[in-house]
Amino acid sequence: MYAREVWHSTLAHCGLGHLVPAPNNSLIEWWLGSRHLVTPALHKGFDSVAILTVWMLWKEHNKRVFQRSAVVARELCRRIKEETRLWKISGAKRLDHIWR
Repeated sequence: MYAREVWHSTLAHCGLGHLVPAPNNSLIEWWLGSRHLVTPALHKGFDSVAILTVWMLWKEHNKRVFQRSAVVARELCRRIKEETRLWKISGAKRLDHIWR
């Protein structure tokens, strides 16, 4: 439920809230299927958002397991937005097309 909330918030920010992964899909099935629903001009930006979201969810998972600390989904979404801003500054130009 936590990850689903993060995915929904992140994808909704991109205008793609309808592409939230279903609980029964593997990540690769969802990613490849959703990529077909995004215009080709947005593929690289979509890929960056997907990779960033997976990375941030993984880091949060590890903090919960190994450091016994946790943040609410809203805070993780804020961190994803900040990380996206940094990625854009670092040269991830295709994020401009998808990240609003």
